Amino acid sequence: YNYLEMDDINKWPKDKKVLLLNLLGIKSVDEIENIKVDTDYIMDVETRINNLFENSTTSSINDGNSLLNGMGKNQKELLKNVIEALKERLEGDDEECEEGYYTVKYLYHFLQSIDTSKELKYMLAYVSKAAGFTKPMEFAFNEQDQFIFESILFSAMTLYGNKNVSETKIAESHKRFVQDIEQKKEEVDSLRNELEEINDYMTNWIHEVKIPISVLQMIGKRINEVDSSREISKQINSQVSRIDKLVEQAMYSSRAGNYNSDFLINEVDLGQVVKEVIKKNKYQFIYNKIDLQVSEINKTILTDKKWITHIIELILDNAIKYSDVGGKIEVYLKENKKGCELHIKDYGMGIVPQDIDRVFDKGFTGENGRKRTKSTGMGLYISKKILNKLSHDINVISTSGEFCDVYITFYNLSDYFNVT
Repeated sequence: YNYLEMDDINKWPKDKKVLLLNLLGIKSVDEIENIKVDTDYIMDVETRINNLFENSTTSSINDGNSLLNGMGKNQKELLKNVIEALKERLEGDDEECEEGYYTVKYLYHFLQSIDTSKELKYMLAYVSKAAGFTKPMEFAFNEQDQFIFESILFSAMTLYGNKNVSETKIAESHKRFVQDIEQKKEEVDSLRNELEEINDYMTNWIHEVKIPISVLQMIGKRINEVDSSREISKQINSQVSRIDKLVEQAMYSSRAGNYNSDFLINEVDLGQVVKEVIKKNKYQFIYNKIDLQVSEINKTILTDKKWITHIIELILDNAIKYSDVGGKIEVYLKENKKGCELHIKDYGMGIVPQDIDRVFDKGFTGENGRKRTKSTGMGLYISKKILNKLSHDINVISTSGEFCDVYITFYNLSDYFNVT
């Protein structure tokens, strides 16, 4: 959709242009003027689009791309059954389709809310038991709470079925229900406004603090001119660079709440991005005497340059933090049939086995974060979130006391239809 807003198709990346022309059934831009748009032509285009969608959907289920990463056989089969059931709900004539649409829409809202209200899980269990899919005395969640909730819900459903409650009491009850929802909505709106005010304050503060950082950088350069050993200058530049980096992290964290509107997808020279990040952080490498080994990276990818730069910088910063003085960091590219992987590997303290599966959890600092530095546990969490939205992926391989290898996967263009 970003590309459809452009006024000239020649401004499109070549791969996107080719895809569009293939869908339209033409071989070059020059043929566009000669297209005869009639019923047969529209039906042909619709068939090609449907085939592409069906192939990408089937591929995403069967091939196990990032959508299914980490899922076992049973989970994949369950997801496939859910998708087929949802598809059936959305098919049919106009009246059935509209009803099915709202059914699926409310189910989506239900799933979005399920982590904030444990009773919703109990409601699902009740429906499963009432329909005969699950044994009545099976309790997958908290047994006591689930037992109480199912008993109350059964009474409510029985009362509803008998229709013996007075209409006045029902109207009063529903009125209280509406009032409760409106009150909660007001509380949410108030909280959202407060968060927006905090975000505005953070944004202004970040721009203001950038000015003294720039002044400190200039002072560091002046000291470098008069300091023969340059040791003081190195220390000042290292700490100023660190402050600058922390301010940028604060800025990106404040944007992460509405990052969808902040994306600008373009062709990006990955090797150039790596060079820019290393140049920007050169004082950190020098101050920590890091042996940095960067392989030649000749790869153009489709991504948001601003976000991918920030994420690579964050991973490199972590690699420096968890390496000993004089340690080694490697940056290199690996290509495979699905795309390419940018690896940032340090030979520092590594990650203990019990922490490895939780490094992308929100607020998780782990043993290393408590031992070595004051960690927020937000960097990798936000990185994972953003990379998933960009149709990329991020993973970690580590052996405690030996190394930590963080790598970002950029999928081939053909696989971009299979990831979310």
